[in-house]
Amino acid sequence: MTLAPGTRIGPYEVVELLGKGGMGEVYRASDPRLGRYVAVKVLPVVKPVGPDSASRFEREARLLASINHPNIATIHGLEDLRGSSAIVMELVDGPSLADLIARGPVSVAEVVRIASQIADGMSSAHERGIIHRDLKPSNVRITSDCRVKILDLGLAKIVTTAPQSVPDDEVMEDAETVAMETRAGTVVGTPAYMSPEQAVGMAVDSRSDVWAFGALLFELLSGRRAFSGKTIPEILASVLRGVVDWEVLPADVPHEVRVLIERCLECDVSSRLSSFGEAREILLSLPDRPSPAVAGAGADSKSIVVLPFANLSPDPDTEYFSDGLTDEIITDLSRVRALRVISRSSAMRLKGDTRDLAAISRELSCRYVLEGSVRRAANSLRITARLVDALKDVQLWADKFGGTLDDVFDIQERVSRSIVDALEIRLTPQEAQQLAERPIADVRAQECYLRARSEVWSFLPAGPDRAISHLEAALGLIGENVLLYRGLGEAYFQSVNLGVAGGTEEEHIAKAEWCAERIFALEPDSPHGYLVSAPTQLARGDIHGCARSLRRGLKAFPKDVLALQLYTHVLGWLTGKPEAAAPFAARLLEVDPLNAMSLLVIAMVPLFAGRFSEAVAPARRMFDLDPVSPIWRANYAMVLSYAQRLDEAEELTAGVTAQPDSDIGTWWMGLCRATWRADRAEVVRLTDGPYRRAAEWDAEIPWVLADAHSAVGAKEEALFWLDRAIDRGMINYPFLSEYDIYLDNIREDVRFRQAMARARREWERLDA
Repeated sequence: MTLAPGTRIGPYEVVELLGKGGMGEVYRASDPRLGRYVAVKVLPVVKPVGPDSASRFEREARLLASINHPNIATIHGLEDLRGSSAIVMELVDGPSLADLIARGPVSVAEVVRIASQIADGMSSAHERGIIHRDLKPSNVRITSDCRVKILDLGLAKIVTTAPQSVPDDEVMEDAETVAMETRAGTVVGTPAYMSPEQAVGMAVDSRSDVWAFGALLFELLSGRRAFSGKTIPEILASVLRGVVDWEVLPADVPHEVRVLIERCLECDVSSRLSSFGEAREILLSLPDRPSPAVAGAGADSKSIVVLPFANLSPDPDTEYFSDGLTDEIITDLSRVRALRVISRSSAMRLKGDTRDLAAISRELSCRYVLEGSVRRAANSLRITARLVDALKDVQLWADKFGGTLDDVFDIQERVSRSIVDALEIRLTPQEAQQLAERPIADVRAQECYLRARSEVWSFLPAGPDRAISHLEAALGLIGENVLLYRGLGEAYFQSVNLGVAGGTEEEHIAKAEWCAERIFALEPDSPHGYLVSAPTQLARGDIHGCARSLRRGLKAFPKDVLALQLYTHVLGWLTGKPEAAAPFAARLLEVDPLNAMSLLVIAMVPLFAGRFSEAVAPARRMFDLDPVSPIWRANYAMVLSYAQRLDEAEELTAGVTAQPDSDIGTWWMGLCRATWRADRAEVVRLTDGPYRRAAEWDAEIPWVLADAHSAVGAKEEALFWLDRAIDRGMINYPFLSEYDIYLDNIREDVRFRQAMARARREWERLDA
């Protein structure tokens, strides 16, 4: 029987049903003591099979709760519920492997990354004598920080279910766990992932999980089940035959991975791969190689994070110098397509991080780590650097460099080339030339540039003006420069984007366009010029031109974080092309996993495709990275409201007092809250201010205004702003026409249908 919201399970309160299957129902529940949400699995009511059954259940539950592994969902406790048992577990938001498979085959590099973590977690469980018996795609989830979490570990083992008959014609499309009675006994599991010995009711050991692991890897890589059928008997017959169509595995699957899967799927238990520890060693020992499926996306196993160089100088005000050196090395390495490099914005968040290199490496799914220090006294320099293979805890290279300030760029190039050599990467002639280039050769100008970039993307009202001052100072030092003009163009655009141009929007857009013109004058057909042009085209309502410019820029700079952010935003939010946005979102997560802006646009891909609950985890991660800035809180509140988690949204925005002229994050929070509350007076108050003017140059603000007015029944205003949003580039036809819950009040109006027809025409002709 499904539990109603508000039902108490011990100290926990049920919020909503998350799913149900043969092994019970799973609920989201609140834990008022610790102010968190948990998952509660309520197991089927069963008759005791012996006097010690309850104590055995509790002993095994305690054993499961003793596991502390980053790849296993934590079990918090055991509760009693009217004769049944409920296991309280860590709540893991994020897509399951079943969700990934539903979108098609997963790249080799990503499968290896996922499989290594599954093997690590399962090996830890097996060492404690715990087997899963229901390892399958829906029982493995990916958190917002790309960590694998195995769910329901051991639950199949500790649950004793009454034998259930299963109709022969039941189709296992949803792969639910089932309990079946066989001649040998009761079988618990999912037919498509059961080992042969499990399928016939024989006693099983850890090698049964190894079989399921092989079936899971096969499905991830091919997008098809290793063993299938229309009915349970057909699936089980396929398992018992052990015949696999190996031809469906993609051609780029390495021989070692193919052999690993074959060994996992040996029908003879004695011939099967013996342990997950062995599987993990095989996966970790794979030679570094690019995967053709993700070539150009920076997703191969040669990956590095450059930690912020420690400033050992006696003057702490020279911190910018060590940061600048870090940034330049990252920029150099990012030009090497065969190397995945964590971006500066993410790397800088690790400044002062005291964790060991292995922990940092695991968090970022990054094999190599560069760390170093800078000591500057007057004009003299001393720089140290070392490259570590964090996976094997082996130092690959280390060196010390001395000289003067005039030598800093030469030292930087030597460090970058030493890393490339140590990783045995062959540079193309173009990459070798780029490593020798110095786009901003003056240290003082470089400092101005770095400070400006930080200000531009702070989302604070004064940020763009301060950035413009820094960049103008840099131009005064070295004269015309492509990178400085790019930064200046971004700053001018951001002042309009934030609604702080104060009536000078046209002037600021024109200045940004002038910056693009200066770039093209200095460097015809410059990708930097296209990347400055893109946001100005967006401000002019030319969504198609914006998309074309971004594609041209990304062709030259496939790892450019700002371009990836904007293009993912354009495809995922504005134009409703989630399939086209997904690879750019994946690339962005690979190079910039610790940047709130990157996680925002990643969260928006599922949100604006109508998959609201899937957007919560990356949005939460975005907010956790910077809970102070109002803009991230506002966007997280918006995601929660669409996911109908209004209690959380209310709690998140409690105490926020928005004014018509507040910073955009605070204003947005207030308007979102008024929208889900359907507070007409508050909507009217907040929409009568400077953001009405900013909507002339923006696609998101008129859409927000349309939502707010529709929610409170102000149809005329809602339809007016909806038309304006489409004019400015919000042509996400699937979202507007179907998924946007706040437009429900105007959907029956003929003018809404006319607006949707216009949006659809633009949506269909977009070249993504």
